[in-house]
Amino acid sequence: LTTAQKLDPLSLIVNASLGLQFYYARRFDEAIEQFQFTLVMDPNFAMAHFFLGETYLQRNSYPEAITAIQKAISLFGGSLNMSAVLGYAQALNGNTDEAKKKLDLLNEQADHQYVSAYDRAVLCTGLGLKDQAFEWLERAFQERSYLLVYLGVDPFLESLRSDPRYERLLTRMDIKNEG
Repeated sequence: LTTAQKLDPLSLIVNASLGLQFYYARRFDEAIEQFQFTLVMDPNFAMAHFFLGETYLQRNSYPEAITAIQKAISLFGGSLNMSAVLGYAQALNGNTDEAKKKLDLLNEQADHQYVSAYDRAVLCTGLGLKDQAFEWLERAFQERSYLLVYLGVDPFLESLRSDPRYERLLTRMDIKNEG
């Protein structure tokens, strides 16, 4: 157990955060187990559903991922970040029309509120739009998006890692490629 778990073993966020550590370490089976454990404590904890969905994506369990992410969205009351990941999942599951609609929605919402360039990069990656993904990552860099702290470990960007533009962005940020 981690120190935080010892101090507060019933904390939902502590338990979900442990699952995220497994996720970013690419220990997906352990992450799934940890998120499921967290959901036993509270089946309505939206973030655990969301993280579980993200992890199912890495196991190519697309229907399960979509179900978990949709559950998170319904519990959370909507989220542009969650919508982008749902679009990513839909794209990988072969429903590119729905995924493109999600991207269009994010772009439209950007006229009225902040929409993360990083999230749009993730969705473009799912759609196989590599050049657009890099354009959004560059924009995220210009915006100083906090999500870029995950750039070196984010499984969503796996398909971009072999591209020299990815390595250049990591170098500019002084981040190691841990993927």
